[in-house]
Amino acid sequence: MSCYKSGAGELFFGGPNGLTCFFPQDIRDNPHVPPVVITDVEVFNHRRSLSGDFKRLGRLRLGPGDRIVSFAFAALSFSDPRRNRYAYRIEGLDDEWIDIGNRHEVTVSNLRPGSYVFRVKGANNHGVWNEQGAALAITMSSPWWQSWWFRLPVFLLLLLALIQWNRSRTRRMAARIRTEAAMDKFYEKHGISEREKEILMLVLRGKSNKEIEDALFIAMGTVKNHIYNIYQKVGVKNRAQLMTLFKNLQVK
Repeated sequence: MSCYKSGAGELFFGGPNGLTCFFPQDIRDNPHVPPVVITDVEVFNHRRSLSGDFKRLGRLRLGPGDRIVSFAFAALSFSDPRRNRYAYRIEGLDDEWIDIGNRHEVTVSNLRPGSYVFRVKGANNHGVWNEQGAALAITMSSPWWQSWWFRLPVFLLLLLALIQWNRSRTRRMAARIRTEAAMDKFYEKHGISEREKEILMLVLRGKSNKEIEDALFIAMGTVKNHIYNIYQKVGVKNRAQLMTLFKNLQVK
């Protein structure tokens, strides 16, 4: 490339596309504040219309499956569009503006359920920014299992199950108390000693004579004598009859 400056101060530049000439003092910064517009929205590569219901509602509504959203935008300054610059932020997600240079589109993924505002601002080729820019309100709805109309019935069912469990536990405790009271009366009626009570409870739990001997640290003969005495006192002949007797024990 060749260049030349005339006596009047005009500059001449020659190149493959011809001759360019100008007076440097005639060059002015571009003072134009460019309007910024959102030109396109795509959800999973499917375009969303920015007219009709969207204009009426003024909000972009996304479902739980809309995990990837792309926004395209433009600063309407045409002096040198390739040098226009952009920055964006998502209120509710980003605290600071994110400078993306001359890129005029951005993709956002994995938004959590909630409300957001996508904001974008732009500058012309001489760095004059439109600070107001353009904005788009976004609502990301929750999955059905996180919605109140699902959680409320689940909570009520759990509460009902807890109440039922507590009632059942109370009934079992009451039955146990009645059974213990009945056994105390039974022991008193048949003159069962404290040692015989211990052996009787082990028998009812299915323990063998050997296991009773080991548990109470007494001789085998002593175990057999106590079991024989229990049979005689309650009027049974073997363990099976003893088990049946206590199984049918009721509070009178």
